[in-house]
Amino acid sequence: MSNYRLDLGCGNCKKEGTLGIDIEPLDSVDYLLNLEQEPLPFPDKSVEYIHSSHFFEHIENHVSLFQEISRVCQNRATLEIWTPYAWHNEAFVFGHKFYFTEDLYLHLCYKYPEIWQKSLKARWILKEIVYIVHPDTILDLFQNGIPLEYAIKYCVNIVKEIGIFIEIIHDEQVNDVDLAPPLKSFALKRNLNKCLLKNSQINRQRNLIYKILLSIALIKNMGFKNFLDFLKNILNNKISI
Repeated sequence: MSNYRLDLGCGNCKKEGTLGIDIEPLDSVDYLLNLEQEPLPFPDKSVEYIHSSHFFEHIENHVSLFQEISRVCQNRATLEIWTPYAWHNEAFVFGHKFYFTEDLYLHLCYKYPEIWQKSLKARWILKEIVYIVHPDTILDLFQNGIPLEYAIKYCVNIVKEIGIFIEIIHDEQVNDVDLAPPLKSFALKRNLNKCLLKNSQINRQRNLIYKILLSIALIKNMGFKNFLDFLKNILNNKISI
């Protein structure tokens, strides 16, 4: 059984170590395919990992593609999807046909999984939701006394893009870990370490490396004096990020 790794709608930004699939005949594309209308050219349960970045918002027929993803994925395969966040201005540009929030995946994986399992012929487990927030946005929230968790839930133009990490289960009983709510974290960029949000089940104190990187980014954006005030308020529990 092959262990394929795919990048759906890769364009010219194919993820390293994957096979690129796109409708456009670009240099990095390995398989020329209309993903809305054509099946994936891989055997059943032959794919161990699927990545997609800023592609899903350009199509409308997601269910048939999700069904194909289920078909080709091995048991416990990983699905990583990045899209613009629906509650950000950059989601509403020409060419975007669909707008994503975490609720779509919560509905599919966590709230009504039995319904979707019949259609997808697999159980999709939502493992983590990652919110990408620019350092300037964190600074603005701090200056206005608004916790990041509150802003993500109730405000617009906070989260620029969202990353979804899903595990696909075939012929296996789900366990208590699978049924747990997904982790929620944020990062300044995809390639930087993630920091779990306050309401996550895992203690954020373990994320020392990320906190150092975050501190460097904030000092660069707000200056050292403002950063000291920012840090003092955190230590005094006057602000939460």
